[in-house]
Amino acid sequence: KGTRVTIILLFFSLWGCKNNSDVLVGTDAITKVAVNNLNSTFYFTESEKPTKYTMVITTAPKEDAFQEMSVKVNFETEEKPKAGTATISMTDDKTHESASTTDTSTGFQKTNDLESEKFFRIPRDVTNERRRGIKIDETKKYAFYKDERVTKEFQIDDYLKVLDNIEPRLKHFAGDISDEDNNGRVIFVFTEFDQKYIGGVFHNTDLKGATHFEKSEILYISARHSQLINFTALAHELQHLINFNYKYIIPGKEKHNNSKSEESFGINEGLSHLIEDLCGYSKTLNRIVELYLDNSATVSLKTDFPDEQNQNAEEESKVRGGNYLFLRYMYEQLGEDNFVIKDKQLQNIEPNKGGDFIRALIQSPEVGYEKIEKLSGKPVAEWLLDWGITLSGKSSDTKQYAYQAPVDDPVTGNKRGVRIYGDNEDNSDEKESSTLKGPKISPLKNEQDFQVPHYGVNLFSFTVPKRTARAMTMNMILKNTNGNVRVAFIPVK
Repeated sequence: KGTRVTIILLFFSLWGCKNNSDVLVGTDAITKVAVNNLNSTFYFTESEKPTKYTMVITTAPKEDAFQEMSVKVNFETEEKPKAGTATISMTDDKTHESASTTDTSTGFQKTNDLESEKFFRIPRDVTNERRRGIKIDETKKYAFYKDERVTKEFQIDDYLKVLDNIEPRLKHFAGDISDEDNNGRVIFVFTEFDQKYIGGVFHNTDLKGATHFEKSEILYISARHSQLINFTALAHELQHLINFNYKYIIPGKEKHNNSKSEESFGINEGLSHLIEDLCGYSKTLNRIVELYLDNSATVSLKTDFPDEQNQNAEEESKVRGGNYLFLRYMYEQLGEDNFVIKDKQLQNIEPNKGGDFIRALIQSPEVGYEKIEKLSGKPVAEWLLDWGITLSGKSSDTKQYAYQAPVDDPVTGNKRGVRIYGDNEDNSDEKESSTLKGPKISPLKNEQDFQVPHYGVNLFSFTVPKRTARAMTMNMILKNTNGNVRVAFIPVK
């Protein structure tokens, strides 16, 4: 594992590069290359003036094993040779499949009265106290309880209006909600979490029958935050509830099916943030997007946070932001669904391939990133590289390598969509505007060490000096890689 192995690289590329050990990098178009176990040479064509490049490196290994990639870069021209070396250590964070959410089906037509008081064991990663919830309202579809210690009043009619907007969107993009307790309702509990930053919690043990309740659909909502933040939490946590249904509850009811599982942390949280966006309640996205962009070179989309370690909100937010941006990019590229809105009311959602893909991610019994190729028809490694080019903001192809401009959601008055460059309209209560500058692009320096996380994106810049007599070459050696490494060179105009 630690032995250096040098192999003459067989470059292969699905994007137009020749199938040999040498790759020609032009000055006009993006050069994309798939590389494996390599000792490679890139040739930069003749140019009468210096050419600036942005280099994108992504990796999506099939096995979660430690990797160390060393890259040696040697530039040769008719002028004085310029040499630089860079060592890339590829490390992978442990990627336990994280706890998620679930949901099953029908429901919402029954009228069973619920008890006026119930005892709730708030999830252990939030607080371990047993608290009594007092029922404050109920409908055919929902029941609302308030922690007995909470004095704040809640305008339930406002929450019901929001749920009326969210429900058809969730049905379209995600699926059905389970009804394991046969009461036809989802229970919302307003409580105060120990960690003040938490807006809501879905705890899957409530549906595994491991708590005081027989299996029940329960979502815990912060009593500290404003209505607007809580509306976001409703959409977010309901996705978790639905996701858990398709990954765990439904497979568990099928005969001879032992495949019930829970979605990985990154995809599950990314889906919930995307659902916030699509429901028109993307109240916290600016912050997590900015955190990811500021730290993208060190973030693995596959990083997991076991329950007992869910204490680092900032580290979590980086992973959430990256996964949201990745899923949003794939949704747009496959084709966004069309929202038909009249008189500020949602009339219909016309399906497209993007929505079909998001729904398939949620409803597939499979978990993790490997299913992306099966559901989208494109390898995840290729998606990552194209996304990395998009993040760089250096391509002139604004259709394939750019996010679409955000649009107004007339129902909520917020935006749907995302920007990663320029002024971003703030949707949160704090009204803090932000100017996003995209991810950090590091200069490629001599004797530089850096890490490329699995399912991550690294961006570098360098300048090739003018050369007229012969092409300039870059020699690159990687060691101990298990494949699915992608490199792109983007000429910067």
